Amino acid sequence: HPHPSTAGKPAAQWALGPFASLVDRTRDAIDAATRPR
Repeated sequence: HPHPSTAGKPAAQWALGPFASLVDRTRDAIDAATRPR
């Protein structure tokens, strides 16, 4: 999902996309690991 500050800015999305994806995946992994079962 695009970050609100880069919405409508293809160059920013292209440049920051891989980094944002890594951050999102890391956050999701941490949430999954710390979620009570």
